[in-house]
Amino acid sequence: MIKLLLTTLLLTITASPAMAETVYDRVMKTNVLKCGYLVYDPEIIIDPNTKELSGWVHDIIEAAAKELEWKVEWTEEVTFDSMFEGLYAGRYDAVCSGLWESPKRSKRALFMTPVTYATYYPYVRVDDQRFDNNLNAINSPDIKIAILDGEYGEVVANEQFPQAKQHRLAPGTSYNLVFPDVAQKKADVVFALPSVAQKYIDQNPNKLKMINKEVLVMPSSVMSTHIGEQSFKNLMDSTLRHLLNTGAIQKIIDDNHHADDKTNYPVSKPYKASR
Repeated sequence: MIKLLLTTLLLTITASPAMAETVYDRVMKTNVLKCGYLVYDPEIIIDPNTKELSGWVHDIIEAAAKELEWKVEWTEEVTFDSMFEGLYAGRYDAVCSGLWESPKRSKRALFMTPVTYATYYPYVRVDDQRFDNNLNAINSPDIKIAILDGEYGEVVANEQFPQAKQHRLAPGTSYNLVFPDVAQKKADVVFALPSVAQKYIDQNPNKLKMINKEVLVMPSSVMSTHIGEQSFKNLMDSTLRHLLNTGAIQKIIDDNHHADDKTNYPVSKPYKASR
């Protein structure tokens, strides 16, 4: 009998290995949210002198953590091509940046509820008129699109302009370097948020211009986490919806953008007054 019980116990242990601690369990226990983050003005901005972080995504994450009585630990700056690796290595709990969903990215991470919809435009040299009112002209083997591995421009290029060549920057390169590559004729087109591109244009006048036609409007998701962390995602979704419904998120975005900046559009509320 004793031998039978020991055998049964051994089989049970073998068949049911102890589950690793989840992000949800760890954050609930420690009250600390560890964030990997992309430096991407105006979402996440880093002061070059103090290394202090700011930006509208930074402020939304801090507001969500305050609601949950957590502290945010901005653990590690990441790049587009390696941002999910830290999730699987357990170095941080979430990528706390304004990432946009795509089928390819969704294979590797869970995305939280969208908090804005972002506009994405093509930019070319100021003297280049080939694409004026004719975006289809980009879809040609004669055209090079500046691409940073893992950034959303790769999705746009692959899906909308598959015939064009891709001028790829080295992995880990700063996103800001896609603009001078177009200005210096290493590439012909780059896709970007107006707020990001305009900063380059202001600092480098008479180099680039926006083609006056919208390419895509896409959801911007403040956070993403490990593909298996549904409980943590559910908690963050609920908290972000609360901040959306109270108007807190829109106020944060308004405080971080110029009034005429049309980069981010608000999420429509799921109801309207009946009268």
